[in-house]
Amino acid sequence: MVTALIAGSIGYVIGDQHSRIEAAAAGANAAAGCGAGQAPDPAATSAAGTALLARVLPMPSGATLVNGVKQGQLSLDDYVNELYSSNPGEKQRLAARCFQVAVHREWSAPSGTAVSIWLIQFGSNAGARSYTLAAQQGDIADPNNTVKFTVPGVADGMCIAAPKLDQDGNTLSRLIGDRGNVTILIHVFVPAQLNNALAVQVLREQNARL
Repeated sequence: MVTALIAGSIGYVIGDQHSRIEAAAAGANAAAGCGAGQAPDPAATSAAGTALLARVLPMPSGATLVNGVKQGQLSLDDYVNELYSSNPGEKQRLAARCFQVAVHREWSAPSGTAVSIWLIQFGSNAGARSYTLAAQQGDIADPNNTVKFTVPGVADGMCIAAPKLDQDGNTLSRLIGDRGNVTILIHVFVPAQLNNALAVQVLREQNARL
């Protein structure tokens, strides 16, 4: 029951977040076409996805995977279905940035803190940075996100947080950055109050694994 509630809450927030990202991305300059070997792999699994999944931050001791959300490797269609189900046209914008593959891991700790990590690999560093900046603008546009600061040591690293409690009594910190051709998206849900020190630590540790 607990993991189902967390999954539902995270799914709602991600969908709401990305509806704003879609609007920001619509006005962004798309990458100039993907070269040979940069087209997304239509398969749900691929060598690139396997390598990227191995770089995802492992779950801490005592944590459990959250049920009810797709985890592991995601093709372009998988990723669009998970985060852009209300706007399948986002597939074209991701393809223009030379999306290759995405991976996802989400867990809940005994304390009630839940962490959702997405790594999205593009065909170039510019594609990843373009997507990162669009995601940041989408989050900044949300009036609930009253906390915002950069994260030193992570390219384009930023924490954007909402201290107001959600329907499950959690706060939300969103961490966004990129390393090379990979965008990092992390959501950290913490009961009762923000723990941005923890959120920043998760981003830095994930960045160090790339």
